[in-house]
Amino acid sequence: MSNLLKRASIINKDERVIDYNRIIQEKLDALKKAAPKDSDGFIEGLHSPQVEQMVDEDGNPVDMSIFGEDTAAATQEAEAQEVPDLDEVKAQADAILEDARNQADRILEDARSQAEQIRQDAHDDGFDAGTAEAQNKYEQDKKLLQSDYDSRKAALEKEYNELKAKMEPELVNVILEVFKNAIYAISDSDQQVILSLVNHVLQDANISNEFTIKVSHDDYEFMIQNQGKLYCAMNKDIQADIIEDSKLSKGQCLIEADSGVYDCSLDIQLENLIKSIKLLSSSCN
Repeated sequence: MSNLLKRASIINKDERVIDYNRIIQEKLDALKKAAPKDSDGFIEGLHSPQVEQMVDEDGNPVDMSIFGEDTAAATQEAEAQEVPDLDEVKAQADAILEDARNQADRILEDARSQAEQIRQDAHDDGFDAGTAEAQNKYEQDKKLLQSDYDSRKAALEKEYNELKAKMEPELVNVILEVFKNAIYAISDSDQQVILSLVNHVLQDANISNEFTIKVSHDDYEFMIQNQGKLYCAMNKDIQADIIEDSKLSKGQCLIEADSGVYDCSLDIQLENLIKSIKLLSSSCN
């Protein structure tokens, strides 16, 4: 049996077959995946120190030439490529993470600012809307209250005027009745009233110098006793005759003159006064 063995022609069943081509290819693929790409899309070369030396099961270096030209070429290609610098890769990864973190912070800050602005805008819009609604409600209530006030005022004024128109004549009548009774009461106790009425008529009757004064039985004695007061009250000389008239009642008096007959009775004077007051009251309405 020859001591020469053909390459790869004998395989011991008890030994494990090492597929170096597969191992090399797997390492190359792993390095390619880990290697960064440049701007043109190409993978940077591997650092030759990072390519491990192929060894056999006993740890002895393997001569790669025994695997043929393809394997040797693959080995040379692997040696020609550079393994990525781990520090550089880490720095690039940290830079990418930092940039991503900064972008995330900016996005969160922008979102927070937008949310705050939206909240503030909603608050302002709600406040403005609430203020406008309250103002409108106030204006409406004001108009309703003003309308109700005007209606009530008009109704009260109408009622007041009606009561006034109804009560004034009654009030005047009551007052005049009280006044009349008071005058009569005074005349009963003080006969100066009839004397004053006679003086008033005599002073107004300037066209006459002679007068005939007719009085009741109750007033006759008083008028005779005070006849001198009649002359003193006149600013000219007159002739006055006082006559008792049984047809006249107390407080009644008739004065006859050249110009006519004057009724200066107390009741007539009161009636004339009452008529004047009533006319004045009606003219003021």
